[in-house]
Amino acid sequence: MVNSFLAYTNQELDAFMQTEYLENPLLETSMERQEETIQSLEKFYENGIAEDGIEDREEDEEDRRGDVRAKEQGTIENMVLEQLPHGVYDKEEWNIFRYLSKCLDDHGFFPFETADIAKVSGYPEEKIELCLEELKKLEPAGIFAKDLSECLMLQLQRMGEEDEKLYQIAEKYLEEIFQGHISSVTRILHISTAKAKEYMHLLSTLNPRPLMSGNKETQYLLPDILVIREGNHWKAELNDKWMGEYYLNEDYLRMMEDVKDEELKTYFTEKLRRAEDMLDGVKRRRETILKVVYAVLEHQKEHLLHKKPLVPMTQDEIAAKTKLSLEMVTCVVKGKYLQYHSTILLKDLFSD
Repeated sequence: MVNSFLAYTNQELDAFMQTEYLENPLLETSMERQEETIQSLEKFYENGIAEDGIEDREEDEEDRRGDVRAKEQGTIENMVLEQLPHGVYDKEEWNIFRYLSKCLDDHGFFPFETADIAKVSGYPEEKIELCLEELKKLEPAGIFAKDLSECLMLQLQRMGEEDEKLYQIAEKYLEEIFQGHISSVTRILHISTAKAKEYMHLLSTLNPRPLMSGNKETQYLLPDILVIREGNHWKAELNDKWMGEYYLNEDYLRMMEDVKDEELKTYFTEKLRRAEDMLDGVKRRRETILKVVYAVLEHQKEHLLHKKPLVPMTQDEIAAKTKLSLEMVTCVVKGKYLQYHSTILLKDLFSD
């Protein structure tokens, strides 16, 4: 397991540990990391949906229905209308579809009451409700939802999820989850902490902003090792504090002492062994990476400090110097970035 851990970049290790944390009740993480997992559920979500959108449309709405909108609005409207089958809806329904598509907020939500839309637009409320239900069937999943909860539930339905408690969390308990009150949710729904983690993980994979489904955040290069020079000495550390700390869950350790069922005892024992192996593997990974990094820094000191040409250096030489196997050095070097003034690929400091 150590070598596989060595081959991970910090981001890859983080993804692996998160998965293990969600699946292993014997593994616990710091509150900061748990909060970060929770925040991924609301990553793009912002409170305070504008309430004045309807009034802006009151002014001579009948004459404005055929107006040419800004390119972005027109693109959204076309995206919506192109998904609707022709020959199924009457002229008024098509007009309602166009109108409702212009009511979407920046996230793709439809935060208005149909009664208010009927009052402003003059279209029958019953027909607006029917058209709105049709629009909620379109792509991207979650578009035209009233709020985040409905957006997530629409996506779960599209996925074929049938777990009622998962829907309950999405509908009623997102606020508790956002505030970190996971234990209260587990008590109300009578589910285990492990099951709550599983639900949280699934919800965090959904898209909380349907209209941003095609957008991607700017990707930043995250260095694995941070290096500074203090006097005549190097100081290196792994850039992994953002991952939080992982440790054994004390509640489950106490529970194991009282378990009588042999099958359950075997399950806990296996999970405990895996958690201990992982924690040990992470610790040894850190020690091994730093051992290799310090050897590399010393070998390439003139290049890093004074921009002189690289000194020929092979992974075999570093393995011999650190008394590690070549395989371990290769795993350490693989895909890792080192930051000293600038961010460089660790492998680029080698000549092989």
